[in-house]
Amino acid sequence: MDQRTEIIIDGTSIELIPVVGGETEDAMLVFMPILNVIFTGDILMPYYGEPWVEEGFIDEAMTTMGEVIKRNAKQVLHGHYPLTLLYGPEQI
Repeated sequence: MDQRTEIIIDGTSIELIPVVGGETEDAMLVFMPILNVIFTGDILMPYYGEPWVEEGFIDEAMTTMGEVIKRNAKQVLHGHYPLTLLYGPEQI
């Protein structure tokens, strides 16, 4: 998939947004407007690392973050561990 696509499943609109950024060249944002939730997978993490190292895509990651922000989602669900699994209250 190389362009934004809207699919309807049982009356629910789901927006699929192909992006680059994070760890791979072929990431996908999944936005559910009715729930105001966006699934970001590995393009957005509570502790950034990969986009800023050799295998990452810095410019594309910034564009992808813009796509996330544009949707103004109430909840952003990422694809990595929760902060509380890796860090204690002092670090957070």
